[in-house]
Amino acid sequence: MSFSDRLRQARKRQGLTQEELGKKSGLSTYTIQRYEYGKLNPKKDTVAKLAAALNLGYNYTKSGEPYFYTFADTVPSREYEGVEDFNQEQCRNAIEKALEDVTLSMIGEKIKTVRLQKGVSQAALAKCLGVSAAMIYQYEVGKKKPKVETLSKIAGALGVDLKVFYDDLPQKAIELKRYENIALVNEFENACFRLVNFPDSEEITEKYEKLRKKLIDRLSCM
Repeated sequence: MSFSDRLRQARKRQGLTQEELGKKSGLSTYTIQRYEYGKLNPKKDTVAKLAAALNLGYNYTKSGEPYFYTFADTVPSREYEGVEDFNQEQCRNAIEKALEDVTLSMIGEKIKTVRLQKGVSQAALAKCLGVSAAMIYQYEVGKKKPKVETLSKIAGALGVDLKVFYDDLPQKAIELKRYENIALVNEFENACFRLVNFPDSEEITEKYEKLRKKLIDRLSCM
């Protein structure tokens, strides 16, 4: 899920049209549409305006991907469950998008590094692949994702093994995936807060124990 999808999900959750969100945030409907269609990425001050207009909080992943969240009553309810689902989906998908961007960037950097090591120009590599030099540039800066078949052709044209472009990616993925624990930690903290306020609730105590064990297991695997 990209920011465009997260914004659309947040807007619909608040029951607003694109026009209404535009008026509340001081942005044009056209600008909101461009954000939701993925044609434009908002600056930080714009993300803040959108969050305020949506009456939601917002945050960023370690890789700079924005996401929204909302608050719920500490008493478990159907509404509370819905809020938790919304918060976790926003956070999880922001992390996945950040991971995808890093992966693209790393592959692009590797293509450029190997190409330069082999003394091959972007134009020469493009000619071998039957694409434009501009496309090679977009691969190298991470703006375009080459298909596996295309990456295989690039490897062949540069005389290297395909796996060269995937070295270190699994480790990078593991490092980024650690931030998925943000949502779990937040959920555990909420459970602690509820337990303090409702110490006699068996339901809250049971959920607290499950989350505590889940968090310990997750961290022990890192």
